Amino acid sequence: MDADISRLLKKLHIIVEFAPLHRDGAFAQGRNGKPSVIIVSTHVPDDKIDHVVLHEIGHALNDKNTVGNYKHNASTHICSESGANHYMISQQVKRYIALGNSALTANFVDLARSIGTKDYSTVRKELSKYLMEN
Repeated sequence: MDADISRLLKKLHIIVEFAPLHRDGAFAQGRNGKPSVIIVSTHVPDDKIDHVVLHEIGHALNDKNTVGNYKHNASTHICSESGANHYMISQQVKRYIALGNSALTANFVDLARSIGTKDYSTVRKELSKYLMEN
């Protein structure tokens, strides 16, 4: 796992565990002094673990601001997933730029595909935040 992600997990008091799941990942909020837990499916390939962890961190940071029952309210579910995906994309684009890539010459469609999303408009929007730095 990326060192920056590991530091963020420590700062947020979140531990990562692996278990067989029917989906890529899940987030469980810690209670009574216990740390929160991100569970990553054992079926997730190694090169996608950071992607899943970042998505679940997005839930940890954003879901407290989402009103409604995630399991029983479709709009709550959509808002929650959208927020988590946006966080993951913003962090992946940030990493891409930190590696010395240029937002000016980046192909946002190829970048989106490489980070495992079809949300091309959000990738493009996140890249545009770095255009003034070039």
